[in-house]
Amino acid sequence: EPAALADDAPALTRTLVVPLRHGIHARPAARLRQTAGGFEAIVRIEFDKRTASLRSPVGILALGVRLWDEVTLHAQGREAAAALDALEELIAGGMGEKAEPGEKRPAAPVAATPVAAPQAAAQVVDGALCGVCAAPGLATGRIVRYRLADIPVAPSCGDPVRERAALDAALDELVARIAAEREAADPRAQGILSAHAAMLEDEDLRAAAHEAIDNGAGAGEGWQAAIAPQVAVLLRSGDARLAERADDMRDLERRVLLLLAGQVEQPVALPEGAVLVAEDLLPSQLLALDTARLAAIALVKGGPTSHVAILAGGMGVAMVVAMGAALDTLEEGREVVVDAARAVLEVAPDAARVAAVRETLDRLAA
Repeated sequence: EPAALADDAPALTRTLVVPLRHGIHARPAARLRQTAGGFEAIVRIEFDKRTASLRSPVGILALGVRLWDEVTLHAQGREAAAALDALEELIAGGMGEKAEPGEKRPAAPVAATPVAAPQAAAQVVDGALCGVCAAPGLATGRIVRYRLADIPVAPSCGDPVRERAALDAALDELVARIAAEREAADPRAQGILSAHAAMLEDEDLRAAAHEAIDNGAGAGEGWQAAIAPQVAVLLRSGDARLAERADDMRDLERRVLLLLAGQVEQPVALPEGAVLVAEDLLPSQLLALDTARLAAIALVKGGPTSHVAILAGGMGVAMVVAMGAALDTLEEGREVVVDAARAVLEVAPDAARVAAVRETLDRLAA
C-alpha cells in the first residue's frame, strides 16, 4: 500500500448516500474492492464512526451499511480523485440493486444483538411440518439426508514459515478453483462466487491467519482463528441478511480446510426427484449437486435471504428453511410433498395427493 503514495499525495473525501436495496452486502463489497484495486490509491469507507479498507470485503461487510445510509469514502494517492469518481459512479448506479426514490428504508438493527433464526414449528401439525419459504415451488419426492463429515485439522509442525506457505497455497488454489467454477456458472452463481473469491483475497483476513500461525497455530488452525471473529461480527450485526453471510465465511473455512487436509468432499448421490434434507447447506455444496435430480430442499436451520436460497431460487428448486429439530425425525426414503410457497413439508401425503402434485408439475412443465 505505501508504494501507492507520494510524499505530497492528496487526501480526499467523498460523502454519498447508498441507494442499494439490500445495502452493501457480499457481492457489492467484492465489486468495490475490484474497482478500488484499479487505481493507485488507498481507499477506506467510513460509516457510523467505523472504517474499513476497500481491500477488505469482509471488513466492508461487517460495517452493516444499509439502504439510504450515508457513507464517506477517504482516498489518498496519485489517483485518489479518479478512484473516488469511479466508486461514486458504481455506488450511485446501484450495482443492479438500485432502490426506487422514496423506497422504505429498513429499520436500523439493534447493535450487538445476535440475530435469532426464524421461528420454526416444534412438531408436525395436521400432517405438515412448517418452516420459512426460501425459494417458492412445489415438489414431491423421497427424502435424502445430507450430513457433513468432520475435517481433520493438523496442529503446527513447529515451523511458521512452512505453515504460512501451506495456507497461502491452499488459498491460491481455492481462488483458482472458484474462478473455474465461475466460468460455468449462471449469473446469480457468478456474483456469489466472485464475492467468495474476493473474501479469499482479503488482505486483513490472510494477515489475521498469519498472525495466529506466528503465535503457534497450524495452517488450518490459523485459518479458523481468522474466520471465527468475522462470523461472530456478522451474527452480532442485528441484521438477518448480514447474519446469513456468516454461511459464506463458513463455506470458505471448510473448503480451505479440505484442501489443507488433502481431502475432496464428495457430493451426495441423488436419486431422481430427491428432497434433500440437512441441518444446513453451504453455497459450494449446493453448486456441487446434480440439480437435475433435485426436487426440493428442506433445512433444519438456514435463512430466506442466504446465498443458498438465492441459488435455489435461480435453479427453480423449492426450498423451505428453519424447520427445526422435527425435520430430523423424518426417516430417509420417506415420500413427502414440499409446498415451499406455503412453507410446509407434508410428511405423509396419500397416493391421491402425490398424484395430484405430479399432475400439476407436468402441467406447469408443459
